Amino acid sequence: RCISYMYQRGLDNLAASLLAAGVARAMQPGGTVADVCNTILRFAPKEPLQVFYKTRFNSAYDYLEECFEIAVRYDDPLAARPELYEKCLMYHHIDPLELFGLSLAMLLISKGDVRQAAIGGANIGRDADTTCGRAAMFAGTLSGAGNVPAEWIKLFSPGSLARLETNSHK
Repeated sequence: RCISYMYQRGLDNLAASLLAAGVARAMQPGGTVADVCNTILRFAPKEPLQVFYKTRFNSAYDYLEECFEIAVRYDDPLAARPELYEKCLMYHHIDPLELFGLSLAMLLISKGDVRQAAIGGANIGRDADTTCGRAAMFAGTLSGAGNVPAEWIKLFSPGSLARLETNSHK
């Protein structure tokens, strides 16, 4: 039913729209991490951000581009954290653009590996559960359910797995 769920307006709607564009691209056969990030950048507005706090970023495009430029220099999410913190943190830890940018940075650093995207997102700090969920969701969408670690799947009850299977075919 819902591809994404973020609430409020402004940046929340923008982040949800960009998330939906990225998911749509990730669901296409043969999609890559680069395809997802390029699609998101293609739709990211270059108009000035309308925020009530001071930011050094002129637009959502500029912010996401900065996150991507940092991420591609790293292979280890924990090693990237100091630079991401220095250059990409926004006003508040639940800022939707920050959550989205850090999630995509973890996706890039992990090169789409579900486990590494989740571990990186969970250890980035700030709103880590959301960052982890978004990064792992993109990685799983790109690589398929077979790439979710088996020990994680064993944590679900058979009933929960059956509901997931049923809902995935709707």
